[in-house]
Amino acid sequence: MLVSVLGGGSTSRGVETLVINVITQGDSSETLGATITVTNNDTSSVISATTWQGIQITIEVPQYCNYTITLGNVAGYSTPQAQTYHSSPNFVRNTAFTYIGTGAYIESTDGILYTASNWSSAGKTANSVVLLTSNKQFRIALPQFGPFTSYDPENQSVRQIGSNKSESSVKADFNGEQYTTKMRTQGYAPIPDNDSYAFSKAWRYTFPNGRNTGFLPSMGYLWLMYQNKTAIANCMSAAGGSISGVLMSANFAHAEVENWEFQWLFNWDSGASTMSIQGTSHYCKPISNYK
Repeated sequence: MLVSVLGGGSTSRGVETLVINVITQGDSSETLGATITVTNNDTSSVISATTWQGIQITIEVPQYCNYTITLGNVAGYSTPQAQTYHSSPNFVRNTAFTYIGTGAYIESTDGILYTASNWSSAGKTANSVVLLTSNKQFRIALPQFGPFTSYDPENQSVRQIGSNKSESSVKADFNGEQYTTKMRTQGYAPIPDNDSYAFSKAWRYTFPNGRNTGFLPSMGYLWLMYQNKTAIANCMSAAGGSISGVLMSANFAHAEVENWEFQWLFNWDSGASTMSIQGTSHYCKPISNYK
């Protein structure tokens, strides 16, 4: 999550005064005790190590140093992103860190997250469904596109991207953005930057906020989405989106003997992972990183 600078001021001493607040979107008592560490990056020393007790924290930071504020993990919440600053003498830096309960949310085009039950009263335009887990945070496009014909790359190196015949291996693969880029830039000559293929459609998709282009999810993302199927489906329904059927991934499995290309697919309705030879048609669900 983001650390936002809320304001600044001056202090009479030759140090920077760092003010830290923690915001909890959820039960605020659950983030009490979260660790807060301020580290001097120039000396690798700890300036302050404390815990959140529900009261604003003030820390003196030596002047002219680079330092990082890091908050600890809290079960059931996404961990706020660490932020780095350069300290200035006689300056007050106000910061706020937000813990958001993990799960699926509807994101408005102005970047606010809402639960499915609160969306109808928000009066906003939906941008995406956001899935927040302890280690992955990403947007899921509201519309679903296709069906598209499975991709048959001409470039031999592209045939190997995300290539693994082990279902357990591909379910742990989160390199969809990298694979989408490689398919776009190396798969064909000339590159078909149009809507003929799922990978190209995913890359060309722009979320309603106009700022987040998508990519074709690798199997790790699709499997993680399925672990949160009910919450995602509820958000999709409330925001006017859809998700169903057999979804295409960015993973391949190359059969050397037959010289066939198989693409990993994920059945949203049943949770089954399958491989299908290129030429069959399935659906595209663009995603993008949530930062």
